[in-house]
Amino acid sequence: MRKILVPAFAVLLAAGCATAYKQPERVYRGLTLHHNLSDDEARALVANALAEAGYTVSPESPDDRLITEPRAVKLTSSEADCGSTLGVYHVDQAETVTEVSFEVPVRAGEVEFRTHIAGHFLRGNESQEKNFTCASTGALERELSAAVKRAIEGR
Repeated sequence: MRKILVPAFAVLLAAGCATAYKQPERVYRGLTLHHNLSDDEARALVANALAEAGYTVSPESPDDRLITEPRAVKLTSSEADCGSTLGVYHVDQAETVTEVSFEVPVRAGEVEFRTHIAGHFLRGNESQEKNFTCASTGALERELSAAVKRAIEGR
């Protein structure tokens, strides 16, 4: 009986470790800021706020939106949810590196702030490295929206 239980336990343990990763639980859809500026004025203010926050707007951004190049940013669990393994949140681990990019559609009377966050778990051993998608908590969008709002009020 013991000869059967030990291998069975080992199989269950291995299966449990392989499936222990939990996807991000949060789903954040973005933040919309309403304004009374022309599209060109709004686009210029958003581009300036992105630059001041350290982001580079991609020269290939379409006319109706600004898209930034991914930027390495060390995030916290109050800014992003990158999932967890065995109850430990990846975003809070020192080995986790996150890259953030913004997609900011600029439409008549409104600007929408959306983030794309990619997480990379780098342990130093290639076999233990993992890539995962992270979900924003909305903190980054609120911060950028507040900067644009201040710029609108200050003009």
